[in-house]
Amino acid sequence: MSAPQTAFPPRRRAAPVQQARIDYWELIFRVVIVMLLLGSMAMAWWSIRGLAPLQKETRTLSSRVASLSAGVDDLERKRPREQAAQVEARLHEAHSTLFTDQAALAAWLATLQKQTASLALNARSSFGKTIPQITNGESVAVIPTTISLDVQPQSGAQENESPYQRVLRLNRILITQDKRVDLRELTMVGGPHSVTNAVMVFYLWAEDKGVQ
Repeated sequence: MSAPQTAFPPRRRAAPVQQARIDYWELIFRVVIVMLLLGSMAMAWWSIRGLAPLQKETRTLSSRVASLSAGVDDLERKRPREQAAQVEARLHEAHSTLFTDQAALAAWLATLQKQTASLALNARSSFGKTIPQITNGESVAVIPTTISLDVQPQSGAQENESPYQRVLRLNRILITQDKRVDLRELTMVGGPHSVTNAVMVFYLWAEDKGVQ
């Protein structure tokens, strides 16, 4: 007799459970991918929609910058002409303040004598050697002029004006005329309460070869 055979129950396969787990994670992965794609499409759509106003504003700003640049170029072209006109006007004004000839010097001396007489000052004037000068690219000349003053007694409406005040007033008159006259030195001599003599040294500005 043969020994009886033992019956074993059939084994269950675990593959379907593993397959179900794989399908679950794959579904999640696909859902994430779809969401990312939708998000990217929404971002692209928003960017395109929001970019149009920015592009319009950029074009407007570019147009304004171009207009301002053109205006600056126009000003830069006008500036040299305006500067040249200003320089020419200043040169003309400067030349008008120069002594041009002996007649201009004689007229200045006549004014000096008239003013000193009204201030009770006895004046003697002498001219030094002409000094050539270069200023702003222009050749001019300076004439050193010494004026010696003797203070005289004053009468009339100005008799209360001191000799010191009279000398200073003469200086203001001479340097504020239409010709350029610069005070270089002022010396006063006198006692403790009054001035008896004064020496004034002026520089008279003249054209280079106009006054010799």
